[in-house]
Amino acid sequence: MRDGILYASEAQRIVRPDGTEAEWMFDSLGFSLEAEGARLAARALLEQLRHFEGRQLATYGLTAVPLLQAVVLESGGRYRGLLVRKEVKPRGSLKRIEGRIALDEPVVVLDDSVASGASVLAAAQHCRAAGLEVEGAVCLVRFDPQATDTLAAHGVPLRAVLDLAPDVLPHLRGGAPAVHNPTRQTPGGRRGARAPDLPEPEQARAAMEALLSRGELLQPRPSRARVGGVFISVRDRDDLDVRHARDGVLAFPDEAPLARGEALMLAAARTAAALREVSDDPRAVLARSVVAVTVFPPLERCHPGKLDERRFGVVVRSLERPGRIGGALPGMPGIRDAFGQYTHAARRNAQLHEHERAELYRHRVEKSVEGAARWQPTGVAREAWWGESSAARKCAAAALALVHGGKASFPQRWPAELGGLFLSRYDGGALRGCAGVMLDQGADAPPAETVERLAHAVERDGRFGAARPGGSAVVLSFLRQDLVVGDYGVEDIMGPTRLGQQAMAVRQGERSALLLPHVMVRDNLEPQEFAQAAVDKAGLSRRSAKAPWCWTRFDAASWLADALGVRPFVDGAGVGPASSAEALSGAWRDFLEAHHRPRGTPVVLYRPFDDVQVEELVPHWLLHGAWVKARAGLARQAREDLARAPLDDATPTTLAFALLTRQALGLTEAGLPERLLACLGPSGEPRLDDAAWLDFTPGQLWLALARGWARPRPEVVERGLGYLRRRWRAQPGWGAVAWVAQAAAAWARRLSSRAHLALCEEVFAWALPWQSDVDGAFLDGQVRWTGTGATTAVTLEGLAPAIAAARALGQPQLARREERAFARGLSFLDSLTWQARDASVLPAPERACGGLRLGPLRSDVRLDFVQHALSAVLELR
Repeated sequence: MRDGILYASEAQRIVRPDGTEAEWMFDSLGFSLEAEGARLAARALLEQLRHFEGRQLATYGLTAVPLLQAVVLESGGRYRGLLVRKEVKPRGSLKRIEGRIALDEPVVVLDDSVASGASVLAAAQHCRAAGLEVEGAVCLVRFDPQATDTLAAHGVPLRAVLDLAPDVLPHLRGGAPAVHNPTRQTPGGRRGARAPDLPEPEQARAAMEALLSRGELLQPRPSRARVGGVFISVRDRDDLDVRHARDGVLAFPDEAPLARGEALMLAAARTAAALREVSDDPRAVLARSVVAVTVFPPLERCHPGKLDERRFGVVVRSLERPGRIGGALPGMPGIRDAFGQYTHAARRNAQLHEHERAELYRHRVEKSVEGAARWQPTGVAREAWWGESSAARKCAAAALALVHGGKASFPQRWPAELGGLFLSRYDGGALRGCAGVMLDQGADAPPAETVERLAHAVERDGRFGAARPGGSAVVLSFLRQDLVVGDYGVEDIMGPTRLGQQAMAVRQGERSALLLPHVMVRDNLEPQEFAQAAVDKAGLSRRSAKAPWCWTRFDAASWLADALGVRPFVDGAGVGPASSAEALSGAWRDFLEAHHRPRGTPVVLYRPFDDVQVEELVPHWLLHGAWVKARAGLARQAREDLARAPLDDATPTTLAFALLTRQALGLTEAGLPERLLACLGPSGEPRLDDAAWLDFTPGQLWLALARGWARPRPEVVERGLGYLRRRWRAQPGWGAVAWVAQAAAAWARRLSSRAHLALCEEVFAWALPWQSDVDGAFLDGQVRWTGTGATTAVTLEGLAPAIAAARALGQPQLARREERAFARGLSFLDSLTWQARDASVLPAPERACGGLRLGPLRSDVRLDFVQHALSAVLELR
């Protein structure tokens, strides 16, 4: 590598593409044109090529030609090469690509370095234009990890031998070693006395004062306890929203251990240095501030499924860019779940790229504040509060009794932490009225009187129309922690709000309004729409009442009481005992039957609180549903769907589901296998107009052929499944999980092949670490605002046939692991399914029950996700 660095000098100018002068450049020709350098580079590239199956290499332009030749020679005949010209040869053969092209062999693009990825993309585009499958790319040096994301977006996964920051820059002239953990760096200062024997926040203040006033670093008190980190915050005593400085230290398991006292002094020194950066008089700032110390016990390496935003903080560290670290504490504003916490740490704080390799740690949190000073309630584990207690549950039962005219028993007084109380009444599944009151630390009327007043106010509430016949239900919502957020417009206020868990109140002058969090779910509101709805309710949308408005945020806990009893009301739905797989599959089947139309445009979406069906013809959704219905005992409905699906110019995905439906109904192939095979290129890659469908179509196509192709040709099957395997290994992703797994499982059973079952195992070795231990959801990031939702049903649709195949092929250990994951995922889908426990708040439960909500913050139901959920359970019957 030393011979590959060209330095600028008086005799050698180096000019960047933008015309500016550079001090050095990477020049692979400095070693690739010599025998030993070329041989060493080739061996390094061969290690990266092991991640791909393709034996055909291509390079663009001239610089990497010696490297390609060296790899071909060093491989002992495994690889052969292609040269992609930047311009078509103007004479002779008039070729763009030189070399013997094998259309049935995948291509891997080879380059010496990748900065933006433009050259690799150009090579890939020309190879694809020639009919070749491009499997990926390799290079010696990757200059910018962003290039990995750029290339992946174009279907070209990149593998690099070296990365610029950790592997090259330290070896340049004057280069410094890479700093993998910058938090361990100590600011300069003289050695001082030992820290005083005081509580940790006071010790931290003394250490900061010593460094700021005398330039001394206090020495730690003796401590045997090891920590994973210590952070110190300095906030203004009169306005805790003003944070003057925060800094600290982290200790990773692969580093030298850090004692608690040592970590405290280092964190204090770093925070003092941060104060110097924000003020010319840092001692004055410190004097008018409060100090808090947050301690992390030793960091625990984990995968994303182990995160729990209510209990643990998280630290993310890049494995590609030294010093790129981010974290997120538990209970932070605007973060409602593990996926939100992970993305906040990885994307916002560490600023990792999508495909950047990283490691993940979780930790508990201990926080202490100076003296008896107030401090923000966030950044620590979220504890259950009175509104979630059995006492609150009894109040909800009493409220229902009161509405029914019976006797009600309430506590003598409300707890001091309670800030407000709201009562919503439902008659016949429709909202009858809602009323609330803000409490003043228990100084208001007794609880019984308060709830009675609310019940009478609900009776008089005329906003929601006349009462409907049917049973009554109440939702009693308790509010606490009234944090005055301040003056904001609707564009900004929802950022620090935990969606679906916090109520929002808006005020300007005499006008005010409050919206409970489940309104967002009921009305399928985006965050900004939720804030705007509060503004509209307060009558502040007039021109004379312009933003900003004053907002207050409340934690909310709600209980639903009806004829079935009392239960938590979470994300707009009742929480009850788990339903069995049989009960869920029956509910999903009944829902699909209720929304089936024998002719005309099919229903694709149902909005339960409006009792509205949305129609649209989406052929592949329609035929996927037909396949599921055929297996669920709804053969007539499946035939009706099959009959109205347009197949003349259908996509391969639509043809695949048509073949699956015909097979499930016992009908003939109708020439569908031949039409599907005609979509394949020489290497087995489907020819598609939109490359984005390569995540879905290959698995769907080979699933259909496994079940509906009567006389498969072995060489064609091997070529197609080879592409499926290559595509997954090079570009794993949530869109492919279900379909690659189903195809591999189907062929594993049909051919009694453990090799194909191994591909299922690869798929779920990638996916299962993303399944949450908290609720069983897959943290796939495909549902807005929560990152989890009905897409878990799609993953289970792939997991179920993998379980069945493992059982059939005598792999009980694999089956048991995946059975546990399936059960946890089914539990999550249970929580998203409208069921009898929700009937008292649904206007048309006979049409809503069995519907699978799109996500925790959505009430609407997309029928294709109900199909995926039912399909998963049917595979294990």
